[in-house]
Amino acid sequence: MNFSDINAVLGRIKTARGLKTEREIAPLLGLSPQDFSNRKKRGTLRPLIAEWAADEGLNVSWILGGEKEARDESGRVREPGGQLWTPLDPETVLQVMTD
Repeated sequence: MNFSDINAVLGRIKTARGLKTEREIAPLLGLSPQDFSNRKKRGTLRPLIAEWAADEGLNVSWILGGEKEARDESGRVREPGGQLWTPLDPETVLQVMTD
């Protein structure tokens, strides 16, 4: 997985949820605006974003890395190679991120 810079990641969250500002992302992650800002500066948002995206059933590869998302006729997300996407549990996502 190619990890994009945090601003690109936050941009994909805004796109996925129809948000206009980063301040609107903080409550999605269960954070205050100040905590969100601090974590962004420290570079510690990715694990929270990965867990949130998995819990929401979003394509974690797309949110974190920008890999193209595709949906079939029923609206199910498919990976770029055509495989049906299966949400990863947060523990697996965090393990992959730290390896």
